[in-house]
Amino acid sequence: MFPRRVPVLRGRRVPPKAAVIPAAVGATILTLLFTLLFTASEIRGTTIRGDGLPDGSPSRASGWEAAWL
Repeated sequence: MFPRRVPVLRGRRVPPKAAVIPAAVGATILTLLFTLLFTASEIRGTTIRGDGLPDGSPSRASGWEAAWL
């Protein structure tokens, strides 16, 4: 339901599609954005900000450490 303080829609029900579709689209966009940023930073060997990876970074692991990760 819309809050009573909303002038025209006061107390009416919110259609489920009007809430679910924008939420799903937003979640999908954010997931794709951060997946792209993560993949690009791993390929380039930098953080999202463009700085070099620190020595203790999990992506610098090798051997059993990489398998555990």
